Amino acid sequence: MPYEQRLNTLCLESLEHRRLVTDLTVVYQILHGHCDTQLDATFCIIDNSRTRGHAYKLLKPHCTTDATKYFFSNRVTSTCNNLPDMVVHSPTLSTFKRHLSVLGLSCHSQ
Repeated sequence: MPYEQRLNTLCLESLEHRRLVTDLTVVYQILHGHCDTQLDATFCIIDNSRTRGHAYKLLKPHCTTDATKYFFSNRVTSTCNNLPDMVVHSPTLSTFKRHLSVLGLSCHSQ
């Protein structure tokens, strides 16, 4: 049985989808100070007031090797920058996950 058919039969999301949801949840926790990780060591927030969207726009570092292209900070920056303002500025983690589910980005198992 193919992978997609097994996922549909078991009502599960793909590994790639679950990784994206988990990555976005970790980014939310880092940006809102719920993690012990320092923001400066992981992400650089764009200070430009002319940017569109939310205030947590992240700078995507330039990659010269394939190894750095798949780092956590590179992998999640574009997706996080494209999230709507109401999702990024959610007051709690559970509200953030609820907003992700409205966008179709939640896992069935949560």
